[in-house]
Amino acid sequence: MPGINGEGLKMMWDAGAQKYGDTVEMIYILPHNLEYMVADGVLRQPNLMINQKGDRFMDEGMLGNTTFSGNAMFLQPGHYAYVIMDRAILQKYQEDGPDIMDIVHPAAGL
Repeated sequence: MPGINGEGLKMMWDAGAQKYGDTVEMIYILPHNLEYMVADGVLRQPNLMINQKGDRFMDEGMLGNTTFSGNAMFLQPGHYAYVIMDRAILQKYQEDGPDIMDIVHPAAGL
């Protein structure tokens, strides 16, 4: 964009922020199959998410936004994460609907 020359990044780096490169905005999506929308909708719910070391690394309330979660996962070891839930949580979604819902991932899909 005109007038934007990286001054914000330079200021953060000077203050000690981690340099991880200039990349495109990341998102995540599951491999496409007939059940894709169901699993993808469930994984966007605010349940515990950990990296491969077992560390929590982001506010799970932001999981509904794949840009936030995709960028956070990209910075993790191996570039992936696990969402932790049990059958009781899934049943709650099936009975009461999800915590985060949108047109693309309707409650009926759960």
